[in-house]
Amino acid sequence: PFDTVIAGLESIATGMFDILRGVAPGLADLVSDIATTIGT
Repeated sequence: PFDTVIAGLESIATGMFDILRGVAPGLADLVSDIATTIGT
């Protein structure tokens, strides 16, 4: 059963990474803005 759960999580994670790559430029800017805000 655990193998099935892990396989499902991996496929979900892969899908999320694909989405993140699609929005990566904007997301990278957003993350750096947040990091800068927290850092100051």
